Amino acid sequence: IKKNRLITYAVITCFMIILFSGCSPEKKEDDTVEKQAQPSIEALNLDNEEKFYLSSSGADNSFVFDLKNYNFKRVKLWVEYYYKGEKKKDYPIGEININDGEKLSLSIVEDDNRQLINIYASAKGKNDSKRVGPAVMEYKAPKSYLKEIKAVEGARTIMDSQEMYIGFICKNKDAISFNEESLKGEQRGESEILRNEYAYMIKAIFYEE
Repeated sequence: IKKNRLITYAVITCFMIILFSGCSPEKKEDDTVEKQAQPSIEALNLDNEEKFYLSSSGADNSFVFDLKNYNFKRVKLWVEYYYKGEKKKDYPIGEININDGEKLSLSIVEDDNRQLINIYASAKGKNDSKRVGPAVMEYKAPKSYLKEIKAVEGARTIMDSQEMYIGFICKNKDAISFNEESLKGEQRGESEILRNEYAYMIKAIFYEE
């Protein structure tokens, strides 16, 4: 009887090992595939040559976004202006059709003399480029104020018909205030940005239809 129990225990142990060794990697692989299949947007790190090329086209600042697992048809872009955390105005950039394999870019052109800023958006593929904009805004802050212009960092999941912010401009009399870590990946750092006296949030909504 004791021998039979040992055999039974050994069989059950082997079965459990086979079960978990067979299922766990598959589940992990499924989870990885599912995660990778999520459509996402991520700002690319541009090298000096790319930055020079973009600046030579007239842009003072440019952001290029990679769209992965992209299954949307169009994107709507605009800028929200905030003063001391309170929303004051929307500035439409425009709506643009963007296909799989194309990259979304933002070009920011500043006119320091007139305290104006223009933001264009483009969808760039291998053979063509589409452009909308600009959103024309007036800097309300004095010229002496400090300024920060940034795109969000890390990949962010795109959800159909849900707004997301992809970049910002903020100005403050003293130090620019925001936590870098709050701007990365899926973390939402809007409240950090709105701690600055003047804030311009660049937002987007992607649509499947």
